[in-house]
Amino acid sequence: MPAPDLSEYEQPESTPSATPAPSTRPSLPPTPAAPTSTTNRRQTTGLPRTNQRSPLHRPLLHAETLHIQTALNSSGDLADEVLRFGPDSVSRESLHTLKPGNWLTDEILHSYIGRLLHRHSLQAALLTTYRPSAYFKSFFMLTLLQEFSPDPRRNNIYNYARVSRWHKRLPNEDLFQLQHLLIPINVNRSHWILTVIYPQDLRIQVYDPYHTPQPGYLHATFRFVQDEYFRLHGTALPNHHQWTLQPNDTSAPKQSNGWDCGVFILAYADCILRNTTPTFQEHDLLLYRQWIALSLLEGAIPLG
Repeated sequence: MPAPDLSEYEQPESTPSATPAPSTRPSLPPTPAAPTSTTNRRQTTGLPRTNQRSPLHRPLLHAETLHIQTALNSSGDLADEVLRFGPDSVSRESLHTLKPGNWLTDEILHSYIGRLLHRHSLQAALLTTYRPSAYFKSFFMLTLLQEFSPDPRRNNIYNYARVSRWHKRLPNEDLFQLQHLLIPINVNRSHWILTVIYPQDLRIQVYDPYHTPQPGYLHATFRFVQDEYFRLHGTALPNHHQWTLQPNDTSAPKQSNGWDCGVFILAYADCILRNTTPTFQEHDLLLYRQWIALSLLEGAIPLG
């Protein structure tokens, strides 16, 4: 299996310093083209108009906008836990990354994908035939490939044994019964991408907001699928040649700035779980950041 492409991204001077913890906020990936907007990308308090429309959700109510603005500009210790969803928590610092021009932390991604899956389960349960969806947290791939191992002999080497019990986090402990398995990945701690396993379609798709092919992560994911089948049945995956592996989706909306990758993959996940084609534009993500904030503050995805 080819090793994942984990080449270093060039870091601009304004990139926040990183720490060794895998939960570190991703630093600034390379920007393919300079943004043409005259809006200050370091804006921290401005919010888009409440009458702005987006293909992702309805416009926000004025009261909702005020609620969001108060939360995103709250004062206090940045390390304080301000939200909790079961075992997952969101710090004030992470919540503040939802302001325009900031890179989302794994706390935001994990918590919001959890809210998306909760909405999906409520809607799908009304169907005659229901298959659940699930996700693995972003350190799944970090663990599977032993990325950033202090031992260079083990760095970026596939090791199923390190994730062999992750199936216990899935409904029925069987990924082959799922509709989707979503896996956010923090590439080199610098850029968010999303890998999705579609077991019923025999397909694995990587969604990179920069439209950069990611064959290494794709093949590592497929190898994990094969190992999971062997764990369940004691035999090799019988139809492995029928699986479709797609290292990139160039039809998905593309990122042109250097800070919205996390928002992009959450918008991708939203569309995937709603079984809709992503048709949003990059400018829609200003409003979508607020929807993410509102969903976390309310504890559920608002209707609309």
